[in-house]
Amino acid sequence: MKPGDILAGTYSIRVGPAGTDGLTLPPTTFKTFWPYKFLGGHKYSMEITCGTTNPNPNIDLREDPSWLNFYSKPATNAFRLYVRNRCHMGNEWYAVEIPGAFPAPVVTGGNGEEVSFNVSYSGEAISEPKNGKTWPFKLTLIGPDTDGSISGQIEWTSLNSIHQIEGSKTATGITFTEIAYIKKGGAVLNCKYNLNSEGDSFIGTYGDEDSCDDGDYGTISMKPE
Repeated sequence: MKPGDILAGTYSIRVGPAGTDGLTLPPTTFKTFWPYKFLGGHKYSMEITCGTTNPNPNIDLREDPSWLNFYSKPATNAFRLYVRNRCHMGNEWYAVEIPGAFPAPVVTGGNGEEVSFNVSYSGEAISEPKNGKTWPFKLTLIGPDTDGSISGQIEWTSLNSIHQIEGSKTATGITFTEIAYIKKGGAVLNCKYNLNSEGDSFIGTYGDEDSCDDGDYGTISMKPE
């Protein structure tokens, strides 16, 4: 199971064989553990264990363990589950399924949508000094951390570039800067972006003579994918 925001509630947990990669879901056979109440705003760790010859899995579920302190806190209506898998029989790994679990809806506020994290956005940047030249992108955000900081990556699909970003959540949206290459291509670093919520979109500006390495600037917009 991948980390992500899940709607808080009471769920049963199924653990069973899920193929050689542990990703064949749902398990064809499973052991059910239940019920567990998952509280909003909390992080949970789960360790799957089993004997070397006995395919009878067990789980160790813990709320807000210290090793998760470095991970961002989920929204108040959601919980996040991190799984450590120590159970495999032969070449087959075991995996977790939570029947009836749904992604937590984005909390709305003010006149627009609050930015959602650990999801992907798509959009475009439009340059002013380059006569309206348009660059499409995909953005993934992680956070916010306890201090409001965010991180993630932006992929410039037409420029064959992927950059690491860092920034912070604001009262009306987000601000971030491209700080390092993940995949170096035709895009430049150090552009700063400021986006605000507008309905179901986020719009704003990027760059100036003291920001982007090439002095570019313009407008930017994006929507959740």
